[in-house]
Amino acid sequence: MSNISLTEAVNLTHNYQNSPVSNNQPISFIVDRNEILSVLNQLNCNDFRIYMGLTNGNQFSLVVVGVDNDGNDLTNGIILDEFRRCPTVCPTSASPLM
Repeated sequence: MSNISLTEAVNLTHNYQNSPVSNNQPISFIVDRNEILSVLNQLNCNDFRIYMGLTNGNQFSLVVVGVDNDGNDLTNGIILDEFRRCPTVCPTSASPLM
């Protein structure tokens, strides 16, 4: 993982938004801080992993699970889904990422 510039972020997000893959799919997801902390605060949790999912309605979804020191998913712990999506929960001011 690396930090990227705003220009790189704009290129990545616009590439997705202008591709056929994004047709009728979310543009972004809001991940609540407390929800992520509930995953990270689990015993033996060092990181979290994000899986791509697909709902029964064929909408992209994110599944978040904690990861231990050995890189194993903590599947007996907290697993998150159903993040707020844009659309409908989009930035309230203009974002260059959209």
